Amino acid sequence: MHGTRLGRQGDLFAPQPDLFDQAGGGAAVPPGEEEAPPEFVARLRAELHATLARVQAAERLPFRDLTRAALAEMRFHSISRTWLPPGEAEALRAAFEKEMARLYAAEDAAAEQARSAAAPAPPPPCRSAPAARPPGSAGAPVEDGGHARGGERLR
Repeated sequence: MHGTRLGRQGDLFAPQPDLFDQAGGGAAVPPGEEEAPPEFVARLRAELHATLARVQAAERLPFRDLTRAALAEMRFHSISRTWLPPGEAEALRAAFEKEMARLYAAEDAAAEQARSAAAPAPPPPCRSAPAARPPGSAGAPVEDGGHARGGERLR
């Protein structure tokens, strides 16, 4: 048992590249910058195209609420920027932004239409003379010719 390694554990005493090596003798590709498997990128590309097709076919936002719409936008931009070639990513983002702007405008128009439909109609203009108020009531003129506010004489 002494000579066998368990699982995938590497040799703990093997030489390792210097962590702070500036001469390039370290790892060939910095961690986190490895090439993604082509099938993974293809799956993400298909997801982006499906999302774009969904918003292109929609008359109104195809998301449950504005929070989900904002999350979908952030996801679309993040995936395209991170995993696609720059030219393809920029073209997809531009098409997506154009459609989202159209859908947000449609949402704004629908909300405005709903507000105007729900608002009560203004009263018709009054064509008759205002009714006379009884003397001594608020706003009635004072009989002695003085200046009055609210039916009371000002001092």
